[in-house]
Amino acid sequence: MQTEEKERYFRAAVECMELARVTQDEPTRARLVALVRKWLELADYPSGKTSLPTLLEAFNIWQMTKKP
Repeated sequence: MQTEEKERYFRAAVECMELARVTQDEPTRARLVALVRKWLELADYPSGKTSLPTLLEAFNIWQMTKKP
């Protein structure tokens, strides 16, 4: 898988996590968290690191260290 694809999947996971954080509707939140997990699976991201601060930090590190 190409780095661009992984980055796109990872970014989608971060966006879904942010939406899940702000939604008030529990069924919607549950669906968004399920989407986060799927996006992370597609990005080959280690499971168990799905809190928004952890994802944002990992995404920022990934952005800074990726090769051009």
